[in-house]
Amino acid sequence: MDKVRLGKVLGAGVRHAARTAIEAGKAAAAPDPNPAPRQTARQHIDVRRAARGASRGFFGSLKHAGRAVWLQVMGTLFAFFALYFVQATITHFGSYREGGVHRQQWFMSVAIALLFTWFAVSSFVRAAKKPR
Repeated sequence: MDKVRLGKVLGAGVRHAARTAIEAGKAAAAPDPNPAPRQTARQHIDVRRAARGASRGFFGSLKHAGRAVWLQVMGTLFAFFALYFVQATITHFGSYREGGVHRQQWFMSVAIALLFTWFAVSSFVRAAKKPR
């Protein structure tokens, strides 16, 4: 093979290699035609949805238990008030029989005792209801 022909072949090979290298560089610098953010965004949404569901389940049961305890505490408080007014009713009734207290005071203490008894009983009934 003569030197001229060898030079032409080598020159063509170098030019082809240079073009391939330039195209590869441009392809590497170009943005990805099939970006993957949609898949990762969907994964983030699924994780958020799962976390939201788990927190609703946990805090929902915590809320239900807290509400039941609160109703029982308030029922106990109402029961103490009811006992106080039952004692006042008994005292007022004895005083009414002797003529010292007006009938309205006795009726009022009976009404308040019944009202607080109703509050106590209804509070314990609501606390004992089954969860949703």
